[in-house]
Amino acid sequence: MQQKNNMDHFIIALAGNKSDIPKSEWQITDDMMSDLKTKLNLNDALIEEHTSARTGEGVKELFLNIA
Repeated sequence: MQQKNNMDHFIIALAGNKSDIPKSEWQITDDMMSDLKTKLNLNDALIEEHTSARTGEGVKELFLNIA
């Protein structure tokens, strides 16, 4: 018997990198992230965090939220 995929078994995390640059220069805005969550019907199932690979900002928080 084939089992259907159930999104309750997955954690989806979206990391918006380069949060160390001015917000006006971000290529992915908060509105874009919100629109994506709505479009994919993930309003309650998506973990999102703005991060910076250069400074480490938000990286620990993202992984703690996933855990």
